[in-house]
Amino acid sequence: MAEYFSIARADTVPHTHREIGMETLWTTEQTARVLGMKAHTLEKWRTTGAGPPFIYVGGAVRYRPSAVEAWLESQTRRSTSDTGEGEAA
Repeated sequence: MAEYFSIARADTVPHTHREIGMETLWTTEQTARVLGMKAHTLEKWRTTGAGPPFIYVGGAVRYRPSAVEAWLESQTRRSTSDTGEGEAA
């Protein structure tokens, strides 16, 4: 009868984010280091919605590396008059 039922054994259940294909989440300090800025800047940006998107995990702020990279790409400008909203004037 055991062949009809499949019960996940404890040693086959994923235990880490990597085992289930999730990316590592960064802290504010790690994200700031990657972007070359102070953590305080990211903290201020979170209050205005200016920086990269973030998530709360149990009350802790975390950043997805893919979201930070996408946000960084969106910051690319061709000139100082380029607002990022289409063609520069």
